[in-house]
Amino acid sequence: MVRVVAIDRDKNPGPVKFFMIHDTPESLAFEITEENRVSGRITLKNPVDRETNHWINVTVMAKDDGTPSLNSTAKVNVQIEDVNDNSPEWVVFNNTVYVWENATIWTVITEVLAIDADSGAFGEVMYFIISGSQDRFSVGNVSVSILGS
Repeated sequence: MVRVVAIDRDKNPGPVKFFMIHDTPESLAFEITEENRVSGRITLKNPVDRETNHWINVTVMAKDDGTPSLNSTAKVNVQIEDVNDNSPEWVVFNNTVYVWENATIWTVITEVLAIDADSGAFGEVMYFIISGSQDRFSVGNVSVSILGS
């Protein structure tokens, strides 16, 4: 995941240990395990969802072994990258549509609309006619009008 680093500038520095401060519910998705206390490695503990949080801010504490023990905190901003984990959902869709028998070619028969909660290319919706009269109707793969042809 990510590794944090801190330097102890004392005359005889001891090891610096790192701890996660869970100051927000979202920060519970990350942890510094016991075996990563010295390395400062932050790992993912629970799944994250970009559609819920685009960024998660976590607080890390670095603590020395001196007497008295001193510490410092730092914010780490984690950007959540999207994956293609959502299917498109129909917003506008008519199961049955009617067309006049004398309708001209390229007459708009109906309009449909689907949205996808994913971002970027993963959220782009393309439209296709997959069965029926593909030779008599057409649909733009990024438009929303079904045309008689």
